[in-house]
Amino acid sequence: MINVLIVDDSRLSCAAITNMIEKIEGYNVIDKSLNLLDLKDFLESQPKPDVVTMDYVLPGGTGIDACNLIWDKYPDIPIIMISAEAVPDGERAKLKIPSNLKIYIVKPVTPLKLEDAFKLI
Repeated sequence: MINVLIVDDSRLSCAAITNMIEKIEGYNVIDKSLNLLDLKDFLESQPKPDVVTMDYVLPGGTGIDACNLIWDKYPDIPIIMISAEAVPDGERAKLKIPSNLKIYIVKPVTPLKLEDAFKLI
């Protein structure tokens, strides 16, 4: 079973993503973090997730800040960024999106987009 952590400030998005993930065979949502403080608490007290889905906009920082918190502790965890904002390839550097963040899905996320992203990791 592949354990997924969802990081998103919207409870509605968390519920929708959870519903999609739980329909994909072999994947399980282990927890949801709504902000950077929740994420810090998770990283200090819970076992390492296998993969993380991450919103770009979060209270107290950005999804990039959250990615860096995760990668500081677990540099090998794949992260799938899910955001309402499309980022043209040329803009990635301006937003300081790390080069190791390979998968960026624009909301609305669909079950097919999410499943395809999991296949790439």
